[in-house]
Amino acid sequence: MQVAGADQSSIDAIKAVGGSVTIVYMERVALRAHIKPWKFEVLPRTARPTMKMVTYLEKMKARGCHVRYIKPLWLIEEEKRLQSQLRELKTE
Repeated sequence: MQVAGADQSSIDAIKAVGGSVTIVYMERVALRAHIKPWKFEVLPRTARPTMKMVTYLEKMKARGCHVRYIKPLWLIEEEKRLQSQLRELKTE
């Protein structure tokens, strides 16, 4: 099931019957284009989430949901930096 957000009891109930929950980030215009595509000649590009939204999405991932969003550039750079630090620690 694809949703914009869910609480823990909903996630547990869906998983109990064998389903899975996917949190999909869509900002307002993209959601409108998803619901009513005939109103758009060209579909809008998917926006990157804000830092606050990334924090929320990562919390949902930790609760056991699948999460789908475009990673912001600052998050990609931070992950690369952390991976390089881990590699350095493993080689020591």
